Amino acid sequence: MRYLASSAIAVFAFGLSANSVAAKLPQVSLHSANQTPACVTPGRLTAYLKDRNPRLRERFAKIAADYMRHGENLKIRWDYAFFQMMLETNALKYTGDVHWKQNNFAGLGATGGGVKGERFRTVSDGVRAHLEHLLIYAGVYVDNPVADRTRKIQKWKVLAKWQRTIKRPMTYRDIGVKWAPKARDYAPNIEFTAQRFFKRYCDKPDPYPELLAEAQRGIKGTKVAKATQTRIEQPKKSPKLPTSLKTRAALGASEVQPSQNSVASASTTAKQSSKQFKIINQAATSTEQPEASTQQQYKVASAAGSLAAKFANPGLSTKEPSKPAAPSTSAQTDAQKQAPPAQDQQRAAQAPAASKKCRVWTASYGGQKAIIIKSSDKAHVNYTVLDVNQGREKQETAAYISAYAKGGSKIAEYDSPTMALDQAFKLCPDG
Repeated sequence: MRYLASSAIAVFAFGLSANSVAAKLPQVSLHSANQTPACVTPGRLTAYLKDRNPRLRERFAKIAADYMRHGENLKIRWDYAFFQMMLETNALKYTGDVHWKQNNFAGLGATGGGVKGERFRTVSDGVRAHLEHLLIYAGVYVDNPVADRTRKIQKWKVLAKWQRTIKRPMTYRDIGVKWAPKARDYAPNIEFTAQRFFKRYCDKPDPYPELLAEAQRGIKGTKVAKATQTRIEQPKKSPKLPTSLKTRAALGASEVQPSQNSVASASTTAKQSSKQFKIINQAATSTEQPEASTQQQYKVASAAGSLAAKFANPGLSTKEPSKPAAPSTSAQTDAQKQAPPAQDQQRAAQAPAASKKCRVWTASYGGQKAIIIKSSDKAHVNYTVLDVNQGREKQETAAYISAYAKGGSKIAEYDSPTMALDQAFKLCPDG
């Protein structure tokens, strides 16, 4: 592996030491306590990549989806692998020994002095080769690896002595020190590349939501249903409503122009918001027009049994909104139910769905825990996987139900959104 010095970033311009920056690097292996943040989507990573490389070749247009798909299947923190790839390839500009046609994203076999290293048949193969090489550094055995270099290092146990000196789970900082031992700024620059992404892109709408759907189609055990177009109601300003609408997953996502005369409103406060949201069990009743600044197209999709609109902003109001159009009988029934006690949540989550059609939604306050909320409208039973912050589970769940899932109730709580999502699809097999 040859680290491209020309791609190095001035970490210390912000007054940070190498150790303080690199110390933030996460563990390599993916597990319940070390999840890729929900805001990291292939679409946002692609936007970041294109900002760093405006002349990005078409061949690499979907590379972020490859990192997510292979990363989830291999159980590895693929977001930091992607940031390492940006560092190794100078944001895929390839200004070192490796040529862009090699599909070699980590300099595998490129040892310097003009040695170009390995060549992989496809972008997907090159991404998998990179991730597998990271795994063997972390001490995970890889059966039949893509890269010849990975196979040899694993077979000859080149890393065994070094790995025995680390008595804890391997982090990207550990790997950075060994991966490029002569480059003291290697691990800090991976973290700096990551922090630039988290600060600049996590709070923005996903510009390419179709990449998320494409990635999920290849993740083992993940169901992605065919989506249909939906109209997004565009209310006016309120600082208490979500800042942006994000599509978590959809097939066939398309550009949809927000309606000029159809606004779903739960209260006077909701009518004042210029941001986008979807109330999943409430009919649109207002004829107010959204502000001119909101008249732009959004890539959106709603699914009958698919992941759908994702909301981001931890500031939802807990104030009970004024009652719009009368809710359905099933929604009124759910409103009278209280959430089951903690010991009964798993049993409640296993209860069969009603005879109505069902849909799976996701929403987020940015936390790593997840709540499943069940609500009903006239035609559907809705299961929402809501990401919540630890210590604020009750407040954020109540706020979301009050604003977006009226009459709904909490039926289960999980340590990670992935676990909750799996259960939601068990409850809603239509998805």
